[in-house]
Amino acid sequence: MAMEDGGNSGDDNRFGAKEYAFTDEQKDAIATLASSNVYAKQSKWKTFRELPADQKWPFFVQNFLLNTAIAVGAAALVIAIVCTVAFKGPDPDISIAGFNMADSADQCDQLKTKFVKNQNIDDERLVSINCSYLLTDGNGYTDDSAKIMAMVTAGQINMVVADKDTFAMLVERGYVTPLNKVERSAELTQQAADGVLVDKKGEATDDASKAQGLDLAKSATWSGTDGLPDDMLIGVSNVTAGTDHVRAFIKFLKFE
Repeated sequence: MAMEDGGNSGDDNRFGAKEYAFTDEQKDAIATLASSNVYAKQSKWKTFRELPADQKWPFFVQNFLLNTAIAVGAAALVIAIVCTVAFKGPDPDISIAGFNMADSADQCDQLKTKFVKNQNIDDERLVSINCSYLLTDGNGYTDDSAKIMAMVTAGQINMVVADKDTFAMLVERGYVTPLNKVERSAELTQQAADGVLVDKKGEATDDASKAQGLDLAKSATWSGTDGLPDDMLIGVSNVTAGTDHVRAFIKFLKFE
């Protein structure tokens, strides 16, 4: 009997329940998990307002920061677009591009001022004379070839000014319109008689049907503006909004 009792005692030690003691931190964690979430059924915004101060920022980052950033970015984009549209200046009525003339930028501005005054134009932004374009016979990566092509195609360049070789290059690239597409017959006849017409190579011609431009060396207005090069030619490019302004500029140049 003693041995039997001893055997039972060993089984009790082997299979009996063992009491486990939790630490205070573990008890707190269990209590937290067992308690109901007071924020579970309310909005995130209400939860944010009710959180202790030291928990607000982490909660905001987790739940609101991304959406807030997207909203702010979208609002900024809308404002930028509205401002661009609202404050964008008017498109020029005539836009003249000068090539390889960066040293004459001030003189080109003077020419613009004279034309604006001559035509009684209220807003000088309606006239653009930009002599800063660079054009070479290279591969197009070192000059403004791509930009020029895009602007001519869009009708943003109405007249071109260049020396003889560059003018011939512009004609070859299709950026110059034959003069008889713009000028009236009477004016062409007079210009031919005055010897101011040039052909596609920039050579003088008295054949109005071959005229691609005019010799600025024979322009009283051009020659009368100190600092402008005297070996330049002018031609008509892409005119999309009528030809009146182009003809007015040619008349303003006073070829003789």
